[in-house]
Amino acid sequence: MLRFSLLICFCALISGCGADENSLQLYKVTGKVTKAGAPASDVQVKLVPRSTTKAPLLIGRTIDDGTFEIIAPGGKKGAPVGDYKVVLTPNTEMSTDDYSSGNAPKTDSSEIPQTYQSAETTEASITVSADADNTITIDIP
Repeated sequence: MLRFSLLICFCALISGCGADENSLQLYKVTGKVTKAGAPASDVQVKLVPRSTTKAPLLIGRTIDDGTFEIIAPGGKKGAPVGDYKVVLTPNTEMSTDDYSSGNAPKTDSSEIPQTYQSAETTEASITVSADADNTITIDIP
């Protein structure tokens, strides 16, 4: 009986306890972030799964025209089907110029209202679907 129990535990251990992020079906998610109608660049866009959605870390970054595409771990594009809150934060990626000038990197979080910077308070959300255009536009005040 002990051997059988150990065999069951071993099988459970090697098979994992849920969906592997490599086996998740991803669907393209794109969008645009604007501030008072103008493109917002260098904004980090995070999709935070609601309680019923299982997903890995999903992040995008706006470019000069305010557009972004969500990227999953391993550089794969897209997100699994489900409901997500959208969190916006200043991009904290540093360039080589940030410290070479003797100044700290710019991280002006005042550009993005605090409401959008937390999953608990954000007003933005998206439902990713297998058969829909998964595009979101967010205009922050």
